[in-house]
Amino acid sequence: MTASERVMITGASGFIGSHIVQFFLKKRISVIAVDHREPGYNVPGTGGFKFLKTNLNRTTGTELIIRKYKPVCIIHHASNLVDVELSIRYPGKAFADIQMTVCLANLGRKYGMKHFIYASSANVYGSPETEPITENFSVDPMSPYGITKASVESFLTLFSVTYRIPCTIFRYFNVYGPHQTLHTRAAIPSFVTGILKGRRIEVRGGDQTRDFVYVGDVARANYLAFRKKAGGIINIGGGKPISINSLVALIAGMTGIKPDVNYIPRGSTDSVRSWADIKKAGKLLGWKPQVSIERGMKKTIAYFRELA
Repeated sequence: MTASERVMITGASGFIGSHIVQFFLKKRISVIAVDHREPGYNVPGTGGFKFLKTNLNRTTGTELIIRKYKPVCIIHHASNLVDVELSIRYPGKAFADIQMTVCLANLGRKYGMKHFIYASSANVYGSPETEPITENFSVDPMSPYGITKASVESFLTLFSVTYRIPCTIFRYFNVYGPHQTLHTRAAIPSFVTGILKGRRIEVRGGDQTRDFVYVGDVARANYLAFRKKAGGIINIGGGKPISINSLVALIAGMTGIKPDVNYIPRGSTDSVRSWADIKKAGKLLGWKPQVSIERGMKKTIAYFRELA
């Protein structure tokens, strides 16, 4: 494992992180994969891959890893809490991500890191009244989860200027695809598994729009950012909004199963609309989504069928 292109990926056993690990390994990039859980995915080959089970909230263990492997880039997707609603009940868990990320970035700098990539979220925008949403929109988070992401963004922006280390901040919109779990209460895995199993699915509102982006496209965005060392805040979305009602209809059509839907009021933390302006990603990274919602849902439904 050569140090010239060694990348550390945190949250490597998670939904997005596992796809990034696989993408980088296919590109023959040496990967240090870090998570507090065991790897729950098949890694293509063994060359240039090292998995380390550790809790990144513990500074000593984190420093031992970075000091030993000296990654040139850290791609940070680990989080103590990824659920917006749960962050309202347990804000301390969400806010712990701030200290974790500050520690990780500073230790990376101490041992020669040249680039930091951070998984932020469109939740920092709150519920804008106009669309599509550009990176210049005001930040107005509606939950501790969003506040945490916005706080880390502010730190990394200052960190980048102060230490002259490029920091790529990805504001992900609604990422979906294989490896996603029900623990996040995300719409697509909940709807797909519920419909496949013939259970009643719960739809909050239904008219609100979301911008879904396939996880493979997200992994590719991370690779392009690594290659180009592009700094700054970048939206990553599908670039096309779809209503939740239309999403349910799409899944029903692809599965051939008529869903039993229970409609409930939209939650206070739910934004009314979400539509990413992704021009900046195209300009800085040469990135645009390659997987349509139809093709991505086909892959996602096939994945959940195998689990059923």
